[in-house]
Amino acid sequence: MKQPNYLTITAVILLSAAILAGCGSDDETLTQAQFTEQANTICIEADAKIGEALGPIFSGEPTPDQLQEALDEIITTSRETSSSLANLAAPTDISDDVDNMIAAFNAANDEAEGQGLAFFEEEGDPWAPVGAMAGKLGLDGCASE
Repeated sequence: MKQPNYLTITAVILLSAAILAGCGSDDETLTQAQFTEQANTICIEADAKIGEALGPIFSGEPTPDQLQEALDEIITTSRETSSSLANLAAPTDISDDVDNMIAAFNAANDEAEGQGLAFFEEEGDPWAPVGAMAGKLGLDGCASE
């Protein structure tokens, strides 16, 4: 079995962190600083959650069941992350860029889910475009390196 693509997994971790942070009020647009802080918190927390799910994979030869459990957690966390980021009231001047990032995030989630266990064999990173978009928005906790 081929080792998991670490760049892909790192991007998933970083981007998926968006789940657990507090969201801004739907009635009130956040400042740039508030948006950045909340989005980065979301991503960092999801990063930790996905890191825990991936632990068994890096500790030896994972079974297909372990791979499936990790993939399920990655996808669930990624979808929650995308939703949490979408629920933040982004500043008006970056809202279109944030919407585009969320759309790309959802497409990457669908692509990774569609790959099934082949996800761990693929060279490509479905979340790479999302990480690049996050970096341009100053979301270092969500950006891929």
